[in-house]
Amino acid sequence: ARASVKPSARPCVRARPAKQVAGRRSLLLSGAAVLAAPSPALAFGEKPPPEEQQVADTKHYLATLKGLVDGSSIVPFSVVEEEGARWEATYKNPLNHRALGFAYDYTYKANLAVRLSAKKFDQMGVDYDPTKTFYNPETVSGYIDLAERRLAGEKIDNLAM
Repeated sequence: ARASVKPSARPCVRARPAKQVAGRRSLLLSGAAVLAAPSPALAFGEKPPPEEQQVADTKHYLATLKGLVDGSSIVPFSVVEEEGARWEATYKNPLNHRALGFAYDYTYKANLAVRLSAKKFDQMGVDYDPTKTFYNPETVSGYIDLAERRLAGEKIDNLAM
């Protein structure tokens, strides 16, 4: 004789593990904390750099990047990293690079490619070699050229690269 099983009055509900629930809560709280935290690039009440300084800083940094890409002036990785981090921290906040416009985008793309390549060379313990980079030099040269043209005030198609 087979025993009959009575159906439960409550449907079977699988409880979530406490670890999973806690993980989701902490993720939400950490995301909220990041959104609420002030940007390190522009502190409360601090004004962005003047337009002339933004353009001058970006032109100086573009010259450093251009020298690395074409091989005309190879600087140590520490200099590349220091200048890149300073430029990026100063102009990362959109309020800080309004005067740069699309020149910021092109400079940022070149910045990422060159700094990543320089970092890889540094990690491998070899000197930076512009002929053996981890990026396409023509593309990065194009980014630098477009950024320089934008800083000069030339109107160009933003989808050029």
